[in-house]
Amino acid sequence: MSFMQRVVSSRFWVFSIGGGLGAIVNWAITVALTEILLIPWEASYAVGLSINLLLNFFFNMMITFRKHSEALRRFVRFLAVSISTILLNYVSSVALENILGAVISFRFNYLVSIILVTCGIAVVNYKLNKWWVFA
Repeated sequence: MSFMQRVVSSRFWVFSIGGGLGAIVNWAITVALTEILLIPWEASYAVGLSINLLLNFFFNMMITFRKHSEALRRFVRFLAVSISTILLNYVSSVALENILGAVISFRFNYLVSIILVTCGIAVVNYKLNKWWVFA
């Protein structure tokens, strides 16, 4: 099976749906805290990412990979993968937002950056979860 065939497997789409739901919650929290409570978007995004992390772990454990045993070991591994990808996501989003901010003046450019980076990291995140966390 080729790489692309493996990427578009049904499990990847279930993983993507869970990640998408978590991302929507993350983005909603980020926007609400930033636009309503006037908290800097970087801090708001950190809160959203933390809640997203918990939602994604339980979704993947219960639905995507259906691995209910060794939850603590899986959670520690999930945290390691998630912290790595969250840091990559955060640094990439800030860098891209600064680039977009310099090129265009768009009120929600931070949100555009977050969405673009999140979509790009999804495949890497899936592979790490499949091969290490929920193997």
